Parts: sequence; C-alpha cells; structure tokens
Amino acid sequence: SKSVGAAARDPFGEPSFSVDAYTKSLFESSSEDGVRQAREALARKKADLAEELKASVYKNYRGFISTAKEISQLEVEMLEVRNLFESVNKSLEQAQHLSFSFCRDDGAAPAEVTPRARSSSVALPTGNPRKDDARKQLLCDIRLLVEVPDELEVLMAQRNLPEAVALLEKVQGLLKKNSSLLGRALEGHHIKTDIDCRVNDLAEMLCRDLEDPSLPPAHARRAMVLLTRLTLQDRARDIFLQARSALLRKEGKKIKFEGDVCKYVNDLSHLVFFHIGTACADYLHVFADNSIMLSAFVQWASGELQAFVEVFNQKVFYADDFQVIGECLWRAEFFCKALLPPELSLLFFLRQLITPKLSGAIAAYASRVGASVAKLANDDEWCGSPQQEPTTAEKRVCISSSAVGLHRALREFGNAMCLVTSPELLPSIFAAYQAVLSHYGAAVASLIDSDEGTLNDKQMLCQIAACVYCEETVFPKLLGQMEKRLCCSLSEGPRLLRSAGDTATLVASAFAKRRGRALVAEVLEWPTASYAPARGSRKPVTEPSHRFVRLFRYLLDLTAQAAECVQKKWARRIACQVLSETVCAMTSADVNTAFWAVNNTLSEDSLHQLVLDMKFVQARAGSHGLSDTASSTLTGIVQAAAQQHVRVLRNAGAPDAPSSAQSVLHPDEWYQQLIQRFEAGSGGTPAKHATGGGSGNRPKAQ
Repeated sequence: SKSVGAAARDPFGEPSFSVDAYTKSLFESSSEDGVRQAREALARKKADLAEELKASVYKNYRGFISTAKEISQLEVEMLEVRNLFESVNKSLEQAQHLSFSFCRDDGAAPAEVTPRARSSSVALPTGNPRKDDARKQLLCDIRLLVEVPDELEVLMAQRNLPEAVALLEKVQGLLKKNSSLLGRALEGHHIKTDIDCRVNDLAEMLCRDLEDPSLPPAHARRAMVLLTRLTLQDRARDIFLQARSALLRKEGKKIKFEGDVCKYVNDLSHLVFFHIGTACADYLHVFADNSIMLSAFVQWASGELQAFVEVFNQKVFYADDFQVIGECLWRAEFFCKALLPPELSLLFFLRQLITPKLSGAIAAYASRVGASVAKLANDDEWCGSPQQEPTTAEKRVCISSSAVGLHRALREFGNAMCLVTSPELLPSIFAAYQAVLSHYGAAVASLIDSDEGTLNDKQMLCQIAACVYCEETVFPKLLGQMEKRLCCSLSEGPRLLRSAGDTATLVASAFAKRRGRALVAEVLEWPTASYAPARGSRKPVTEPSHRFVRLFRYLLDLTAQAAECVQKKWARRIACQVLSETVCAMTSADVNTAFWAVNNTLSEDSLHQLVLDMKFVQARAGSHGLSDTASSTLTGIVQAAAQQHVRVLRNAGAPDAPSSAQSVLHPDEWYQQLIQRFEAGSGGTPAKHATGGGSGNRPKAQ
C-alpha cells in the first residue's frame, strides 16, 4: 500500500524534512492495516537507530577520551611555552641589567644585543642541575593536575571510588607541597575549578550511597571512611545517623501488634537495641579516635531510646497489669544489656526514662490497694483471734479479718513490686507502701473517732493489734523479699518500719482520745462533779475520791486486755496514752467551763480533796506514765483551785484571807501521807475501795 511504501523510504536525513508533512502523507489515505504496518515499521526503525546510536557512542567514547588526553597534553605544552616566554623575559631583563652595569663601570656603551644572541642565550642551560630537576618536576605535576579531572570522571563512572579518593589525596598533597609555584603556573586556568567540581560529584555519589537504607554495613563503613578522607566527616556522620534512623522506623513498622504486649515489646526491644548496637560498631570503626564524633553518636542513641520508651509506655502501661509490666521491663533491660557493646551502656538511661511513668503506675496501684484495704477495715467486725509467731512468744497479737486481708493485699503488692523493683524505684515503692498503710490506718482511726461507732475496748484494741502486726510481721517480710530480689540491704527499710509504727501509734492515739473523753464523762463525772459540801457540813479529807479509784481500776483492766490482744510491751503504752488523754480532756474548753461553774465556791476541805485527787493521779501515774501536757494539766487544776478558794475568802471578807494561792495548800508530804495510807489499806489495789464494784462501773462502750 501507499503507507508501507512511504515507510520504506528514509527521508529523515533530508534537510527539508517536515514532521507534519511526513505524517500527513503517511496516514492521510491509509487504511487501518496500513496504519498498523506503518507504526510497526517506524518502531523497527527507531530500534535500529537506537542500536546505531549506542554503537556510535561506544565507538567514539574511546576517541573522546584520547582526544581529551591530547587536549590536556596541548594545555600542558601551552603552559610550558608560557613558562618559557617568562624565562626569556627574565633573561632579557638580566642581560639589560648587565649592560647597564658595564656602561656604568668603564664608560663604554653597552653592546647591542641582537635577537639571535637573545635566542641563543635562552636555549643555553642554566648550569644548575637542581633548578633543572625542579623545573622538570614542576612540569610533571602540572601535567598530572591537568589530567586529574578526566581521570576522576573515568574512576567515578567505573565506581572505583577508593581509587578516586586516593587520587584526590595525592592532588591535595601536591598542591600543599608546591602551592606557590603551582599557583603561579596555574593562574587563570580552570584546572582547580574542574577538580572542585569532581570532588563535589564524588561526595554526592558517596552520600547517595550512604542514604540508601538497603546498603550493606560493609559498604556503609567504606562510604563513611571515604567521606572522612575527603574531610567531610560531619556530613558523613549526619547522613549515616539519619539513614539508620530511617531504617529503624521502617523496620519498626513491620512489627505488628496483635494484642500480646509482651511479644510486641520483645520484638521491638530486639530490633531497637540490635540496630543501635550495629550502628555503634560501624560508627566506632570510622570515628573511634574522635571524641566529638562519639558524643554525637551517644546523643543520637539517646534520642532513639527516647522514641522507644514512648512506644513502650503507650503499649505497656495501658493494660495497668504489673505482671505484664514486669515481664516487658525485664525483656527491654535484657536486650539493652545483651545487644549493646560495653562502650555504650544505656541501661541507666533506659530506667531513668521509664521511672516517671512506672512511678505513676505504682502510685495508682497503691491507691487502689489502699481503697480496698480501707473497705476491709470498714466491713470488719473486729473479733480477731490471738495469733502467735512460731519463733518468738512475745509476738502475740489478735488478728482480725481485715488484718489478714491487709497482709494478703500487701503481699500481692510486694510481689508485683519485686517484678519491677530497681534502686531508682525504691523511693516510689516505699512511698506506695506507706500510702497503703495510711489508707488502712485512716479508715481504722475514723471508725474509732466516729460518734456512731459501737466498738468496745476489745474491738478497738484489735484494731491497734492489726497495725502492730503490720509493723512487726508484715513489713519485715516484705523488706526481706525485696532485699532478696535486689541482693542488697535496703537503707530505707527502717524508715518504712517507722512508718508502720506511726500508723499503729495513730490508731492507738485515736483510741486513747475516745476512751479519755468517755472516762471523763462517765467515770470521773468531771463536768458535774461537785467538791462543795452541803451547807453547814464538813467532810474531812482522808482518801482520794472513789471516781479516781474507779479510773485506775479500769486502767488495770485495760492493761491486761491490751497485753492479751496486742502485746505486753504495748499494754503499758496504751494505758499511758489513755490516762494522758483523760487528764487533758478534763480541761477541754466546754468541760472546764462546766466544772468551774459547779465548783465556784470551794471550801477549805473541798480544796484539799481536789488537790489530793490530783496528787493521787500523779502518784498512780508513776506505773503508767504521763505525757508532759497531762502533767502540766494536773498542776494547772491545782493552781486554779487554790486561786478560786482565795477569791472566795476575799469575797467573803475574811480577816485572815491568805495573800497568795500557794499559802492555802498543805505541804506535799501531807497529801503523800494520805495517799500512802490509802495504798497500804487497800493492799496497793484501788479496786478494793471502788464503790459499786464489778465490771458494771466500767465506762460504757462508745
């Protein structure tokens, strides 16, 4: 057809060839088959031309290289010619100087220097072999510099990068050695510019290789070494670390989270610390002697560790399960120690990064445990049975159901803490223990202080026993468990035991305050107790009031109960606190006002009876002990009573009214004799002289 015949012709080489006209003539009146045949013919022609072009390029490339070398040789020869002309000019100047010297010395005219003589003088050797050798070496160096750009281009095309870098180092050595001579010889020449361009191309090629995340480690180390030899170590460092970060992110995205937190953390930890370790080995291979570069790598590794900890915190602490947290933390620390070289220890930094989040999880867990043990305390009936440690008969306490539950909760909490414990976490763990015990102690103290409570003495002593049990049994076991886990003694242990003791003291103090208020109101009948005798009658002072005798009988019973429910060493301590709180409650604001309103007219006998009662409390307290506040309270009551009696006498206009309150009191020996006579008559047991006998006179349960 017409199209096939047109395609067979080759009009492309004609100067008047027109694409539009050729296309119109080819397809204007062609059928569909003709167009298809024309298209296939053009495709074959295109392939043939491509092969011819490739063959032509390969054929002419060697010619181009040889031509380039010839051009470089011509440039060298031109530089030699220029240097030769400079030498001729210098020789002519020297000859002219000599002619001026001849004229000045002998007055004769200088001889004319003909062009032939000039040329012959230039052709002569200098007569100095050293200068001739230097000139030859200079010409060789110039020839080498001229050929360097083309040689670099060939080496880069062949990917012989180490040889290219070695050639550049040789060039730098030549330039440094003969900088002044080569600078004058190459002045105005483009050789330096060409070399700088090749250096930039070589650096870009090495950087592209280094940026490739699939580059083998050996090739990456070679690229870093070559860039360092090109004095581009900062650029090599940045690109290497950025490439390793990109590779780490890419590999990290391949790890799929399928619900198993421990498996995910295991795979992620292995990946992160393996890549950091290999990067450290490659980095040290290149920059082992450069401390500045080493600090840069540590900074990079710290950043990667921070990124790992962010993912770790998101996955691990979301579940809020300390079994999972402990397992994940152990795996992360294991890979951190196993896969990193000794030169790069990041374990301390890893723990430091995880500690804040872990401390928060511990505090939240302690808060939940504290709320649960507080509920146990509120639901407890406090009817415990005595329990005794098998090793020591002294450690005998009355254990209630809430104390057993507290022990179990603290044991479970301690097991969880042993999974995550480390020296950095000890303050947080001890604070958590104290928080749990504080929740329990506050709940127990609130039960004692509650006005709606119906707890008797034995129940409240059982509450104290629970706290003592924690101090002397539970916490020592927990500390031993933790010391075994850390393989060292804990300096914070005594402080934790003191905290447990403070909780027991807090509960005992709450019990003492409540019982003290009840004793003042029900046994001593202090607000309404009247020391004033009936009008016109006198009551001699012979012994302490029965109210105070009943008080100490109750304290004896309480001491026996405390020794049975708590411990013997706590019995006297509890009785002492109850007595001290009782004395302090006698002078509380409302009680004190009501008492002096009833006893506003004390007679002499009433005054001595009141003073004897206070002295009796002080004497009997010798076996129990009084706080400083309670002792001051008793002394204040005696002084207030004496002042009240003096005011009564003065208001009555008695002529022999005493001048001071102290003068109306008997000597202390007088009161002590009455107390000793009473003690001897009762056999030292005030219960025999207590009125109403039996346990019915004990204070009612509050």
